[in-house]
Amino acid sequence: MGFRWTGAKKDWSSTDIGTLGERAFITRKTVRQLTLRTAGIFEFFTFYIALFYLPIYFRTVLGGVAYQGASIAEANIDVLKEGISAANMPLDRHTNFPQ
Repeated sequence: MGFRWTGAKKDWSSTDIGTLGERAFITRKTVRQLTLRTAGIFEFFTFYIALFYLPIYFRTVLGGVAYQGASIAEANIDVLKEGISAANMPLDRHTNFPQ
């Protein structure tokens, strides 16, 4: 509901968006699950290590960057996009959006 309302029907700073209760994008019940919190924290730090060291690995071990003509910043952006996609996967089954 928050993604449907923000910007179109309600302002981004509206308190209605964050206080939707069980219809919120991420409910309090989901956040309170210890397994989900632990997995999220673990995934965050694992992803951060990969984000930091993967471009260094490409530069030193492989003798270049991830692909021709890319800088370390571009390689970091690609890794960041993939990590965000992977981080959202566990939340997909806990949201209230229709599949």
